[in-house]
Amino acid sequence: MSPFRSFLNRIFRRLPGWMTPPVMAVAALLLVFTISVSMDPRPAVPAAEAANPILQSEIAQRPSQPRATRTPTSLPEEWLENHNQTDGVVFAGVILVLIVVVGTLTTISRKEHR
Repeated sequence: MSPFRSFLNRIFRRLPGWMTPPVMAVAALLLVFTISVSMDPRPAVPAAEAANPILQSEIAQRPSQPRATRTPTSLPEEWLENHNQTDGVVFAGVILVLIVVVGTLTTISRKEHR
């Protein structure tokens, strides 16, 4: 047996019975998913810009340029109101993928023990 495999066996023997490799894989994936969701790439809120003195000084140093006039958007109003629903769709997709992965790993581990 390889040293890495014996190291993993020693770790798995110390864990509770319910803490199997598929459970740890799901926990790791959920942790990665949570971290990636928490890193929101949206720009700073204008109110936060007004309260931040560093950003105010940067804004003051910018040359004044005429602002573009806003034009009405051609998107339906429903799309604008429900733009956050994609988070739920992505989350549901991740859950479905996790179910498939855990089921596959469980089936593979059962076949190895036979």
